[in-house]
Parts: sequence; C-alpha cells; structure tokens
Amino acid sequence: MKRNIGAKKMAKQTVTPHKFYVVDLIRSKPKLQYIEIPSYRVDVKFEVTAKGPVPSTTLKRLEAAGMKELERYETVISQEAVKLDKKVAELMKTPGQKSQAEAEKMIQATNQMIKNALRSAEGAAQVAIEKLIKVEANKDKLLKEARVKTTLKVT
Repeated sequence: MKRNIGAKKMAKQTVTPHKFYVVDLIRSKPKLQYIEIPSYRVDVKFEVTAKGPVPSTTLKRLEAAGMKELERYETVISQEAVKLDKKVAELMKTPGQKSQAEAEKMIQATNQMIKNALRSAEGAAQVAIEKLIKVEANKDKLLKEARVKTTLKVT
C-alpha cells in the first residue's frame, strides 16, 4: 500500500450564489413639492464559497442583513429629502431672482445628494453582508474559510 506523505487532503469548495432585488430603493416616497426622488431598482447578488453546501437559512440571514442596510438608506434619504424640500419651499416664498437662484442650486444639490446616497447604499449593503458572513463562519465550521463576493446593481 502506497502513501503519499506530503499531500494534504483538499476539501471540496462549493460556490453558492444567491440574489435578491428591490424594485425601488425608496419604496415609500414622501410627498415633495420641489424635489423628485427617482426610482432606483437594486439587484443584489452574492456568492458564498465554503467547504460544502451553504444552508438556505444562512443565505436568508445574509440577504436580511443586506436588506436592513438598504432600508436604513431608504429612511435617511427620505428624511433628508423632506427637510431639503421644506428649505426650498421657504426660499420659494421669497420673491426675487436671488432666492429663485438659491432654490434652484439647492434642488440640484439635493438631487445629486440623493444619487450619491443611492450609490453608497451599494457599498453599505456589501459591508453588512460581509460582516455577517464572518459571524456565520464562527458558528459553522463549513464556513470557516467562507468568502463573499457581492455585486449590487443600481439602475
């Protein structure tokens, strides 16, 4: 009987993909007079590489972590849009070109802020999923060497 002394037993690596989406990141749009919050579909895809199959409950917990972060961004964006819409309304009450120009600048800045916040939601969801996989890896020995590859697509 021959023995290969230097060889290590390699565990089979399994890549488990998972995806979910949100039709519109800001699902409950506040009523705004001057500021428009556009629709943003968010597609979240992640893969977990582990020694063996990844339980569906683990994937659901990772999805929930990503959703929680997206919902946090939804709340912050909505609240900020309401505040800024009120500021624009105050400027619009004052007649004159100066206040109109300031209101226009504020509307443009707000729209850009909303777009930037929507883009940063992607990174935040990815970080939340990656943090949770580290916690999950401590509980499940198959996930000890787990890696997460997350892709978010905001359209």
